Amino acid sequence: MYAIIAFLIYQVDFKYNEKQFLVKCFCNMSFICVILALFFRYDFEGRLTICVNGMYPEDPNQFCGYFIPGILSSLYYLFKNKKGTLLNILLIGTYMYFAFLTGSRGGLIAIAFGGLVALFIVDEKNSVIKKVGKLLLILAVALIVTYLIVKILPDNIIARYSISDVTETGGTGRLDIWKFYFNYYSNSELFRKVMGNGAATNGYIYRVAHNMWIDALLETGVFGLVLYLIITTECLKLYYKNNRMIFAIYVAYIALSMSLSLFAYKPIWVIFILSLVLKECSNEFIGEGKLNEQKENTHL
Repeated sequence: MYAIIAFLIYQVDFKYNEKQFLVKCFCNMSFICVILALFFRYDFEGRLTICVNGMYPEDPNQFCGYFIPGILSSLYYLFKNKKGTLLNILLIGTYMYFAFLTGSRGGLIAIAFGGLVALFIVDEKNSVIKKVGKLLLILAVALIVTYLIVKILPDNIIARYSISDVTETGGTGRLDIWKFYFNYYSNSELFRKVMGNGAATNGYIYRVAHNMWIDALLETGVFGLVLYLIITTECLKLYYKNNRMIFAIYVAYIALSMSLSLFAYKPIWVIFILSLVLKECSNEFIGEGKLNEQKENTHL
């Protein structure tokens, strides 16, 4: 389904304002998720997620990932000293509150990692001293906001973020799963190492790896893993050149993929598809300074 959408998107010439609109839609996904959480809230073992159709609730860890674009885009505009500082702080606080409620430790680590990248990568003109100063200020604000959020979180959610819980559960069994698959791969025959066991077979061999890169290695072999690395690298290069904001968001999703199986994760596929839309934008595309003089005539 995603491949067909990507193929169709590639056939379309998008103007500058259309590209901006699509990027804004992607970032505003987080706001829509807040609304969905208010109307379709579902408690999954005490953790926040949604269940729209009443049958298949969204995984809380994956639901946490839907707040990444909103948080990092708001951080981006704070770093760029854009107008609307109070609004961006309010949005970040709201999104972070819902992200905390999901109980996703990997999601919060991904958000933190993406925030650091946004600080040090999106604005290269500032000196290291200014960046460190901003970092310290933001850390202070983040600690205050986190303290206020934690004060109103349920006890079971707070417990998930404790070091003792992580140590006792081994990341909810992730360490044991990864160890199993590394042993399984090392003992596989050469053909399986190169070509893999087939898409979605990890769930039948043992269980999903909770790591997209291990899933890629086991299911598609070295061949598929290298192909995925090439796609990832090309997208990172494109966004670093054309849209630093999405670059930071994508880095956060890569960090999230270290603890989740995200082959069919919609936000990552949106990033892939957006790369086809934005691949020939100038470096001044959105939020990067002055606008391209020929923005209305920019096509793929």
